[in-house]
Amino acid sequence: MNGLGMPDILKLLRRLGFDASADFPRPLGGGLSHQTWAAAAAEGTFVVKRLNPVVMKRPAAPGNFRRSELLARTLADEIPAITALRFHNDVLIPFEGGIYMVFPFQPGRILNRDEITAGHCAKIGAVLGKIHRRNIRPDAESAGIECPLHSWPLPAGQERTAVRLKQVNLLARQALEKLKRNAVMSHRDLDSKNVLWNRGEPFIIDWEAAGPVPPALELWEALLNWGRDGGGKLRPDRIAALLDAYRQWNSLPPPDWESVGHAGYAGMLGWLNYNIARSSNPALSPEERQLGAEQTAITLKEIIEYEEQAPQLRRLIDG
Repeated sequence: MNGLGMPDILKLLRRLGFDASADFPRPLGGGLSHQTWAAAAAEGTFVVKRLNPVVMKRPAAPGNFRRSELLARTLADEIPAITALRFHNDVLIPFEGGIYMVFPFQPGRILNRDEITAGHCAKIGAVLGKIHRRNIRPDAESAGIECPLHSWPLPAGQERTAVRLKQVNLLARQALEKLKRNAVMSHRDLDSKNVLWNRGEPFIIDWEAAGPVPPALELWEALLNWGRDGGGKLRPDRIAALLDAYRQWNSLPPPDWESVGHAGYAGMLGWLNYNIARSSNPALSPEERQLGAEQTAITLKEIIEYEEQAPQLRRLIDG
């Protein structure tokens, strides 16, 4: 991704009416697609996010960002959602060839897997249950729930992997077709990297993936993410805490957990396909292509681990 000079961020904030500090903005790590900085102003500290220009070239991208932030604002009266500031009645800010978003700075940090406790999981279960209880249905403008069949152009020597990817791709597609009729609008990426913790309380960030999702699928994915320790092992106490807290706020018809497990491949497959394309796109910077290659390897490993853990998670849920 193209870099951005730090003075540009200060100029942006001043143009928006803030009394921005002369201190250099501080880069914030962890972003896999966009770039973010924390910057000080007399009015407070803000997070400035420069949206990936490749992503923003997609015709649907601006509308998706606006709808995701609208959902976050709608839910913010009930859950701790961190939402973008609006300028001229819009969350997207065009500035010197890029598109930006500005957020209030929320103190806190992201927990690593070994720091997560059953208590943290209970709070995430409550957040997710509250979102699903609202039962916000997709409208005509919301993106559909899809799992396209990809060709999987992996390097030579990975033919068996490509064959297996095609198999699970088909399973995920068929499962989503069964589950999507019950979809609600939700965060869709409620894993540990998108939750800041401050004084033991969660704050939900990065709503850009928000959209329609089958509730059982999002619950399944939250259980898988929050239920694993640093070694990747599922922890029964975490699973039970998240499930119990969720059920205090929302009840689901008995899900077909086998279909839910198959549908659980969809998000990983979409991210894998995106990064395979990113790693070989000559129009991108070497750094962007390298990030795509790294994420391809990581996601392939995660898919293999998922195949092993999905049956374990079903047993823990049935408990």
